[in-house]
Amino acid sequence: MCGIFGVTALPKTQLEHARAARDVMAHRGPDGGHDYYQESTGIFLGHRRLSIIDLSTAADQPLHTPDGAISLIFNGEIYNFRELRDELAKEGVTFTSDGDGEAILYGYQRWGLQKLLSKLDGMFAIVLYDAKQGQLHLVRDQLGIKPMLYGLHNGQFAFASELKALTALWDNLTVDNTALYDFLTYRYIPTPKTLYNEVKQLPAAHALTINLTDHSQHMWRYWEPELTFPDYINEVQASDYIRHAVIKAVKDQQVADVPLGFFLSGGVDSACVIAAAAEENPNIAAYTVGFNGSHRDETAEATAVANHLNIEHHKLSYDLQQQDFSLEQLHQWYDQPFSDTSAWPSYLVCKAAREHVTVALSGDGGDELFAGYRWYQQQPSALQIPAWRPFLSLLRHYAGPLGRKAANRLEPFTPRDGLEQHHYALASGLPASWRNLWKEPLGIPQDYDDLWSFRPHWREDLPHPLRQQWLDIHTFLPDDILTKMDRVSMAVSLEVRVPLLSVPVVELALNLPPQWQMNKKLLKDAFVSCLPQGHFERKKTGFSLPMASWDQCLRTAPHPTIGVLENLYSDLF
Repeated sequence: MCGIFGVTALPKTQLEHARAARDVMAHRGPDGGHDYYQESTGIFLGHRRLSIIDLSTAADQPLHTPDGAISLIFNGEIYNFRELRDELAKEGVTFTSDGDGEAILYGYQRWGLQKLLSKLDGMFAIVLYDAKQGQLHLVRDQLGIKPMLYGLHNGQFAFASELKALTALWDNLTVDNTALYDFLTYRYIPTPKTLYNEVKQLPAAHALTINLTDHSQHMWRYWEPELTFPDYINEVQASDYIRHAVIKAVKDQQVADVPLGFFLSGGVDSACVIAAAAEENPNIAAYTVGFNGSHRDETAEATAVANHLNIEHHKLSYDLQQQDFSLEQLHQWYDQPFSDTSAWPSYLVCKAAREHVTVALSGDGGDELFAGYRWYQQQPSALQIPAWRPFLSLLRHYAGPLGRKAANRLEPFTPRDGLEQHHYALASGLPASWRNLWKEPLGIPQDYDDLWSFRPHWREDLPHPLRQQWLDIHTFLPDDILTKMDRVSMAVSLEVRVPLLSVPVVELALNLPPQWQMNKKLLKDAFVSCLPQGHFERKKTGFSLPMASWDQCLRTAPHPTIGVLENLYSDLF
């Protein structure tokens, strides 16, 4: 796991400036910073390393082929790198390290980009500089686990793992007002947009090739989940397939030369992941955080799982009255508007785990793959209730005169189609009557399509709930869930892996009969025998701050925090 940064057309006099921009991401790679600069072209490739596989300097990046024609920097892990190295060795490749980077470098040299990408199993953001072709290739993994931001500005093309590196490089970026407006709809800024007009996010499962002569760009999708809907004999057979696929993914993703652990909540997904791990190796450690006195505290359920599996369990309980939750942390982590309150507990569990391990496996992705969200439980026609409660409660308490005016003008929830119904159930953004108040100040056209991010991925040809799952896997999962965990884990230099999002598990899950999917039925069946009796019977709570308690903390604090929405928007609006 690392931080990557690069820029073209860089004068030699600006080398230290480029290194400083790279180093604002030192938290992503505290074990060293290295770079490559080619004066004739002005190419700068910078890397911050968090050492995970092959801790020696031989695995430092950038990596180069012996003739110097191809250079590589990447962020992430390739879990099947040993198989790829064996295949390349048979073709005569000689390796100089024991890491996974050379599998990418020589795989590109021998097979070309498309064939290489068809073989990779991992989470990654890859940059390959092909000097002979005069091209840069940027690649983001299949599910969007790792970030890739890029832009063309001031005659330079640049890329980075985090937006803050690009704002450190370029100090005259302009705010994209449509992105600010989109935040009111989705609670995050959807791909490919960022806060700035000049910077974009590379979508998941996409590659971008830049011609360095004229900076022309070619983007293409290299992977899409294949829907074949094979015939299954029965639910038992399907559940058995899931069990074996998850166990293999968990085993594959435990490759590391540093200490490794697991996140454990009281829910389904992390319990299944850790049960899969404990089946082959009970000598593992789990990490749990909870909030004293809150109904959202899942410490007892997590403890029951750990005791049942007889594994090492680290529990940390937090008192909300003593926690200094600052909205400034969201800005430090995400560099742009982001309002998922589960960022704070996610940060706390990452921080706790990092005291003992450098790598942790999580259960992220289980809700999307196995229909675990509440909006999957009903047919779309039944989603006839407002679902913007998190935003609305903050609006009523903190948003000031404009927010109260908007709250008074809330219109009945009357969605026009299934996509709108799903949007309101999922995004929990502000209702149209509130968003419309911002159109004129932000210069947003009245006919602006608020659901532009969702629309390309809404497939009426798919059955329920697969229709909703397909949409979420392409939008909410990479832009909210995975973005949230990447930033807070990297803030403490912890690598977090997501075995439920391995490509074989994803393709298996999306091809299951819909009637067997609902509420994670088959995933639960796959691991019910490994876990305490009744563990899967409790109501889903979600991994987030107990907002009612936090609200009370804010109200009774000696120096109450500035209004939440005002804090989020004040610098922007």
